[in-house]
Amino acid sequence: MHARETDSPKVQGDALSDLAEVLAAAGRPTEATAALHDALELYERKQIVPLARRTRERIGDALLLT
Repeated sequence: MHARETDSPKVQGDALSDLAEVLAAAGRPTEATAALHDALELYERKQIVPLARRTRERIGDALLLT
């Protein structure tokens, strides 16, 4: 993943969030949730509150589907 080559936690988090969508669409919810947790960690580290909040909501939604 090219995003891991950047120093930007936001870019890395966005890439992981996109990956989570792809994994969820492919029927791999466990891996999708793991990618969202990784994205959340990056957003929280950089203190990007709106993206962290949205990612927490997506994690909650994913847990309701499992």
